[in-house]
Amino acid sequence: MNTKILLYSFCLYLSCNNLYANTYSDFDQYQNKYTKDELTKKIETYLKKDDEITNYFSFSDNEFQVFATPNDKITSNPEFVLKLSSISQQKYETRSHKKLDQMKIAIDPGHFGGCFSSLEQRRIFVTQKNCSHISEEILFEEATLNLLTAKILKSLLEKEGVSVLLTKENLGCGVYEKNFWVWLKEQPPSNKSNSEYFRNGYNPNDLKARAKKINDFQPDITIIIHYNAHNDTNSRTGEAILTNANYNMVFVGGSFCKGELKDPEDRHEFVSLLLTTNLEDSMNLSREILSRFTNTLNVPLVNEDIPYLKRMSIKIEEGLYARNLALTRLVHSPLCYGESLCQDNIEECQLLNAKDLIVDGIIGPKRVELVAKAYFEGIRAYILSKK
Repeated sequence: MNTKILLYSFCLYLSCNNLYANTYSDFDQYQNKYTKDELTKKIETYLKKDDEITNYFSFSDNEFQVFATPNDKITSNPEFVLKLSSISQQKYETRSHKKLDQMKIAIDPGHFGGCFSSLEQRRIFVTQKNCSHISEEILFEEATLNLLTAKILKSLLEKEGVSVLLTKENLGCGVYEKNFWVWLKEQPPSNKSNSEYFRNGYNPNDLKARAKKINDFQPDITIIIHYNAHNDTNSRTGEAILTNANYNMVFVGGSFCKGELKDPEDRHEFVSLLLTTNLEDSMNLSREILSRFTNTLNVPLVNEDIPYLKRMSIKIEEGLYARNLALTRLVHSPLCYGESLCQDNIEECQLLNAKDLIVDGIIGPKRVELVAKAYFEGIRAYILSKK
């Protein structure tokens, strides 16, 4: 029985590797286009966070090779080979030279919200009893802010003639076809909490479904909407610990950490970021949006020494980071992964707690209108800069 299982697992491994090895044909157009120096510089500057990933690729003077395992590198058994040029043949071409009314833009409002907000642990709750700095009880969830911002941005873009895809329309739902509670019943017995199952098991499935929906739409650019938070809570009451910090930041793809090239799909996405201009376009788009965040919201760029940014990200410039998030890796278009404002800032949380806006029956703060405006103005500036 164990032998059969091992044989099945081995066959599955081979089939998965062959599946992604075959899709490397997507990159045939880049044969003899890049020099060794060009690709090395891009990897060192934006893609390599940990030296361990160098176990999965190598350079010679005339080839770039990708390997399924470190042992394959030792035995010189590549799954993908890119011929290099002695002189650069790759001209920088952007897909964003269209006018605004010719664009296709995907918008992904992050998280589920609704009945899943407690499982996601993405909400801000503070009582006056435990915080004298607030004028009323604070209770809101990030998913509401994300969805309201997305809907307002969609409306602004559609008024300009843009074709817009919103990955989700309602709170309490994602994109993955299977309901969480149905999915949960199919999992093997474990001591994990429902929250752990949701965040570490179900949510990765939903992120892949979001990426597929976006890629099937074939957008010119993608906007991924999130709001920031430090996620510090009082262990006794579960209330958020408010902070004086408030800032904006944005992410693009890159910054592969230890162990993040083990899977065939991840190596494929690594090569995609390396050879296409999506990363360069993403940086230009994100710069424009980040600038509008600062000016429109009157909130500065991140200036804190944040541990997870040091641990998992590569700083490109102030407020702009490469990070290997699921969507920055899986979405095949120029993108901006926005993280605007800090929900647990003492002043900001009171603005975001307001209930003075209704969009499609969803109640929230008018503050999100300025965030949507910042995204819109950043997108427009990016498109105009490419004409």
